[in-house]
Amino acid sequence: MPNKKDDQQQENGIAAVEPTRFGLDRLRQSCRSLFGVTTSTFDGAAYELAEKDYTVDEMAEHIKEWQGRPVRPSEKIKKEEI
Repeated sequence: MPNKKDDQQQENGIAAVEPTRFGLDRLRQSCRSLFGVTTSTFDGAAYELAEKDYTVDEMAEHIKEWQGRPVRPSEKIKKEEI
């Protein structure tokens, strides 16, 4: 359903601009400046994502959500007594 803002933009001849989408490789190249995270943090957050294009805002939200998840404890390695 169109909203009032869309109607005003159409009347003024202004087209709505879609946000630019980038592949994971391109976002990874600029992850420090875009999201303030290292490439290893970006890789961890992007590990489960499909290979498609994302906006900067979508990726920033995903990274923030990923960083807020609890850490799963790893299985303890039992050392054999010699």
